Amino acid sequence: MFRARCYQRILVHTGLLYQDLIRRGALDDAGRLPPILPIVLCNGRGRWSAPVEVGALIAPVKEALARCHPSQRRLLLDEGRWREDDPPRRNLVSALPGPARAAPRRPHRRKEGKELEAVRPNRAEFDLAALRHNLRVLRGLAGPESKIIAALKANAYGHGAAAVARALADDGDAFALATGSFEDALAIRGAGVRLPILMFGGALPEAAPDLLAHDLIPTVYDREGVHAVSSAAGAAGRTAPVYVKVDAGLGRLGTPLPDALDYIREAQRLPNVRVEGVYTHLSFYDEAEREWARERMRAFDGLLRDLQAAGIHVPVTQGLASSCMAAGLTSRGNAVCPGHLLYGVPSTAPSVADASAFRPVLRSIRSRLIHAGPPKAGMRGAPEHDLPSRIGVIPLGLADGYRPPLAGRTAHALVAGVRAPVRGVSLEHVTLDLSALPAAGVGDEAVLLGESGGESITLADLAEWQGARPHHILMAFDRRLPARYVDDGGP
Repeated sequence: MFRARCYQRILVHTGLLYQDLIRRGALDDAGRLPPILPIVLCNGRGRWSAPVEVGALIAPVKEALARCHPSQRRLLLDEGRWREDDPPRRNLVSALPGPARAAPRRPHRRKEGKELEAVRPNRAEFDLAALRHNLRVLRGLAGPESKIIAALKANAYGHGAAAVARALADDGDAFALATGSFEDALAIRGAGVRLPILMFGGALPEAAPDLLAHDLIPTVYDREGVHAVSSAAGAAGRTAPVYVKVDAGLGRLGTPLPDALDYIREAQRLPNVRVEGVYTHLSFYDEAEREWARERMRAFDGLLRDLQAAGIHVPVTQGLASSCMAAGLTSRGNAVCPGHLLYGVPSTAPSVADASAFRPVLRSIRSRLIHAGPPKAGMRGAPEHDLPSRIGVIPLGLADGYRPPLAGRTAHALVAGVRAPVRGVSLEHVTLDLSALPAAGVGDEAVLLGESGGESITLADLAEWQGARPHHILMAFDRRLPARYVDDGGP
């Protein structure tokens, strides 16, 4: 029944299926697997949901194992050799039975071979204890009754959507997650996280069947979108929850505020659709924008009062996000959706709100010197009187997300706790001035962000040097460096 080219996929994913079942506690009292499992099979072109007998999976696997060359058998049975973002595994895991939240797991870390570490010794280090700390601070701002919808858009602001989602699910305080990336949502589902996932607006109407197939909650704001969800849900024989996005003044996406009440009424009348949430987004940076956001939040609260007066119950209503929470704005909504502050990144100017209670989740960006020594004669861009006595080179550059400072500004790295000025940034390298470090040599660590020897370089420092906002820096580094997640077990 199974052709030779299918053996590897069957073996790997059946093994992963068992690992996930054991982790989720889906065994009977005798420690055996259930005879029938509602799982999803994928052949790379389509998907079929059906009850599958475990024995029907195991028999061909045993047959395939018997036909494998011994070296291939050893490879397939090595639990470490799999990729979390493999699409067939995502489909299997997304439909596995189990509790609403996955059991606690160790943070995922990209496996770095010795060869990779030697050739490109760069890494970004993320602090999951800081993530939990920030969630506690946000809980204090939101109040005990508010629902927290954690914004994981843009790969969790460059911190790794799957790892962040696992940590939040294990913590237990987040009501739901939200992202605008379908790929990130699949990665979160593939990580075993069963929290509700709200998809921010951005998909075409024809994407509705895919969103529902992966248990994702669509955002709707126009007639085409909500009717597409109604049709897709009807075809699947289910009722789909949706969140209505309201444009309260940002001017981007959302049903216009004056039309929102009628739109919500229309959505509620459609078959197979349940309006589960209504939300808006009012981001701002400075004092003038804060007053604009305050006025527009009052207008959104007016919509929530109109819904109540019309007898329309919507379980989740959200207007506050990071900027509003930090600046002390209030809303009638019963949910908040923090993004920046969850990762310890200020979302407003320092004069608007004090974000010092939050800790950066991106702990450090590190590399190592691959060259150290006196500069070559005629060094480009340096007059003879300005030549450094020694230079160092690290294998991290523009391609890895690092940007040169603006003209007239000097960026630094930390080598052995000493600030080393950045002399040049190229596609794959950064050149440092090691004049103050006569003993620095090949292999020594260079810290581009983080602490070393009592000195520190912050995300705000990089933003100042490069003339950017802190979250712009995060996006520049996103997915470009090997990620390492640390957890000291703190709150």
